[in-house]
Amino acid sequence: MNLCRCLCVLILLLSSQTSWAISVLFVNPGKESETFWVSVNQAMAAAAKNLGMELRVVYAERDHLRMPSLLQQTLDQGPRPDYLIVVNERQMAPPLMAIAERARIPVLLALNDLTPDQVKQFGTPRTHFKYWIGSLFPDNQQAGYLTGKALLTRLVQTKKPAANGQYQLLAIAGDKSTPASQDRVLGLQRALKEFPNVELKQIVYGNWGRGLAAEQMNVLRDRYPDVAAVWCANDLMAFGVIASLEQRKNRNKEVLVSAINYSNDAISMIKNGRLTALSAGHFMVGAWSMVLLYDYAHGQDFSGQQGTQMQLPLLGLVSASKANLFMDRFSEEGVQKINFARYSKVLNPKVKQYDFSLESLLQ
Repeated sequence: MNLCRCLCVLILLLSSQTSWAISVLFVNPGKESETFWVSVNQAMAAAAKNLGMELRVVYAERDHLRMPSLLQQTLDQGPRPDYLIVVNERQMAPPLMAIAERARIPVLLALNDLTPDQVKQFGTPRTHFKYWIGSLFPDNQQAGYLTGKALLTRLVQTKKPAANGQYQLLAIAGDKSTPASQDRVLGLQRALKEFPNVELKQIVYGNWGRGLAAEQMNVLRDRYPDVAAVWCANDLMAFGVIASLEQRKNRNKEVLVSAINYSNDAISMIKNGRLTALSAGHFMVGAWSMVLLYDYAHGQDFSGQQGTQMQLPLLGLVSASKANLFMDRFSEEGVQKINFARYSKVLNPKVKQYDFSLESLLQ
């Protein structure tokens, strides 16, 4: 009789474990209304629904110093998540991972990996922070390079140089400390080496926002009247630049503008020519993080084959001819149609190596 009862209890425990949804808490460093982070959350929510996971998102509203207290407060209030996803926004990942370490909650670092200086102090996943299980981030330097090269190519093909024979360029980066911003600028600088006749007049930091970028462009346009192109590290800053230029437009001198990030407005501007170059796709990192955590929770550790730090080829140029495909595939309705289960090694045994490339989604 006792044996029968024990077996019944064991069966109930096993069945409850298999039916229990894996819960994930994402500490979003952006604003709840910010287009890029809206896209990130929509893709993550679609992946969670497809995989039968639970996702909760809390927002720091671009206040990076608030992120540790926000995380701690959320954990204190409960319910306790099974996993955490955090971003190294303005290099704030270490205090977030320290909180995860104390709470003994596995944490995945997404979108921005640690900087080289941070690696010297905190090492790689599963070393200093035992509960930091891995990092998943796009090749931001490649994004900066691709948009930079496309912008500079169009610049020298369609514009006239300044009196000194050089084509003049401005750059508006995100901030000085976030790895994504640093890497995108490195990509632009790599592209500039291929165009010795292009002069970068100044780099300013727009803090990823439309308003500040517009204000900066109002000043820079007067300071550098011969500038014919502006490289921007994201779409919102590009929108601010375009708004500034259109308010003070010299009809005989159109300025070329590039951007990074997917949004409906950015895609529309590529179609109508207001944006010269656009790189997009990395907003899917959050969704792919959900796939990795699903597999990890079911015993499929991603560290074995592809390592604990995965840099993904997620960013690609969006041409006018591909704009409609992007809008269809990556709209709020479009991401709901993605079968994330087919990318999981647990749910699709045919997967031998994760393919989270942009091309795999656009096929």
